[in-house]
Amino acid sequence: MEILLLLSTVALVQGSGFSDEVVPDVSLYEPNTVIVRFAAPTGDGPALCSASVNAHSALGADVADDLSDLVPGMQVVELPEGVSVEEAVDYYSRLSSVEYAEPNYYVHALKEPDDPYFEKLWGMKNTGQILQDGQSFEGMLIYYNGQAGTPGADMSIPGAWNITTGSSNVTIAVVDTGVMYTHTDLAANIWTNTREIPDNGIDDDGNGYVDDVHGWDFVSEDNNPMDFNGHGTHCAGTIAGVGNDSVGVAGVMWTAKIMPVRVLDTQGYGTVYHSIAAIKYATAMGADVISCSFGGGEGSEAYRDAIRASSALVVCAAGNDGTNNDAFPMYPANYNSPNVLSVAALDNQDKFAIFSNFGKISVHVTAPGVGILSTIPIWSAAYQDEITESSVNDWKTLSYLESANWSGDYMSGTERYALGVSGVNVSLTYSDTPFIDLEDTILEFVTAYTLKEGTDRLQILVSTTDFRNYPSYNDMINNDSCYIADVVTGSSHREIVSRIVDLDRYGTMLGEDPLYIGYLYYSKSPDSFAWLDSFTITRYTEPEEGYAYYSGTSMATPMVSGVAGLIKSVNRSLTAEETKQILIDSVDKIPSLEEKVSSGGRVNASRAVLMARSTLQARTTLDLNENGIDADIGDVAYVYHCARNTLSEPDLRADYVEPRGIVDLADARYISDCYVGTTVPAGNL
Repeated sequence: MEILLLLSTVALVQGSGFSDEVVPDVSLYEPNTVIVRFAAPTGDGPALCSASVNAHSALGADVADDLSDLVPGMQVVELPEGVSVEEAVDYYSRLSSVEYAEPNYYVHALKEPDDPYFEKLWGMKNTGQILQDGQSFEGMLIYYNGQAGTPGADMSIPGAWNITTGSSNVTIAVVDTGVMYTHTDLAANIWTNTREIPDNGIDDDGNGYVDDVHGWDFVSEDNNPMDFNGHGTHCAGTIAGVGNDSVGVAGVMWTAKIMPVRVLDTQGYGTVYHSIAAIKYATAMGADVISCSFGGGEGSEAYRDAIRASSALVVCAAGNDGTNNDAFPMYPANYNSPNVLSVAALDNQDKFAIFSNFGKISVHVTAPGVGILSTIPIWSAAYQDEITESSVNDWKTLSYLESANWSGDYMSGTERYALGVSGVNVSLTYSDTPFIDLEDTILEFVTAYTLKEGTDRLQILVSTTDFRNYPSYNDMINNDSCYIADVVTGSSHREIVSRIVDLDRYGTMLGEDPLYIGYLYYSKSPDSFAWLDSFTITRYTEPEEGYAYYSGTSMATPMVSGVAGLIKSVNRSLTAEETKQILIDSVDKIPSLEEKVSSGGRVNASRAVLMARSTLQARTTLDLNENGIDADIGDVAYVYHCARNTLSEPDLRADYVEPRGIVDLADARYISDCYVGTTVPAGNL
């Protein structure tokens, strides 16, 4: 650490061309010209004109424009057919008569997208917007509502867009609850397996998955990774909602390929096996980045090994418990793998989100994660009862009483339905109208309760038989046509909570017959109670398109996944480890984050993309002062590009500074009192 701090202002000399390993994005510069500056002739050296003519002639190039009257020795060179920009830059940079050669980069007007909701995306451009904290998680729905932002407390996304808005050659796998791939703001950016012929029932590409045209659903084991929760679609919209299309939001990447991989069910739960299978699938199908906005406290060596075996950068949410991951790990974010990047969340004032996990060692970076607006699917309710005084007439009551004081009824003045009162042994409230065709449906009920653990409980029952046909309580719960779908006990601690039951699975288990649904209240304690506030059945068929504000490290993670995609857009040759390092090295340092995350900062997209683009050129330092410095393998330094005017100036001058990242200082050489340089092969930064 002392070496790191000591060398935080070191420098690196300009580059000397492109390496054969580099595969740059040619959309960044004109494909048939380069800019060359020849050095001023010294002593008996060849005249400038002669040197340039000889250089161009050997390559077969022509001078498109001579700018020597502005900058001595500067020319725009038109390349012959068959010579790439990379080859030309490398060729000219090797000539002793050339001071530098570089691509003829495109420039364009600084333009923000015309998407109507862009102004609400404070994480990309914070102008002080008032925060709206939407659906996040229990207890956190309104904490941040109305908080004004701090202008500039964002990820500098528009600055990155001045260089690249993404690439259709970059694939981001969203391993989550699925993705609504039909959403207008996503459809153009959804990944397609071009080696698969749709709907022919054949595994055309031989990867083990039949008709996996738009990814795979490891929950239902089919080729339809549709999102039945909303979480995955929200993440996908943040990563790559189609930009500048006059619709909805803009993602961090305007153009990309989102690969939907479903591993979490309608309630957001999945298994380690499904996650491992998803990592394997995404890697095999060419994902550059895998975005994982989920986690758990139990580690798995198998899961860790699967991630380590992947060539993709795996960006993971740190967790929403407000705890220290260094002491209480969250997986997969805590897996010690060089391709794992762990992300914590900030609010719109650059403050650590109150729910976000942290870890000075195990959590790497932060990103906006409160009140993030993005795409979601919306489903209409197949049945909904908000429980009113009139609607309770639709509910029927059966009681198996030890006392006669059962009075399941509407609670006047509270707009709630009492499921039980003190002294009741067993009572059942149910709908006497059967529900038909419950494929892809869930039941959500909103309740509050205090139930003595060990004796008292609230059970949700589904049955293919009208509950009145069960003579007794034991006949009901022991009958093959009735199933306990959920059990509630303990206390909701005065909170109103939402409970979810997957009806699809019970409809299948019970033969897909019409189902009756009931709430059975069992109590022996005079202090127990439970009440029902709303009852909704939602059918997950064809969703409508929507947008919503979510909060969590789940929202910060796709922000960073999108920036990783921008990095890969400008330099495809970067490995997962190199991309991770650029994201870490390019953060905006924030003093309050020094003890929270290892980088001590928030991801800066503009700086990260500049750093990635700079790695397109191989770099060589010159030992100008002829006096060496000892450096061991593994020593690191922050490296900056510094300009010099002419070869006659022996020392570099830091009048132009651009962060380059951390490099190995083996073979380093001392240049002057302020600078240390090293040789860095292209693509290894």
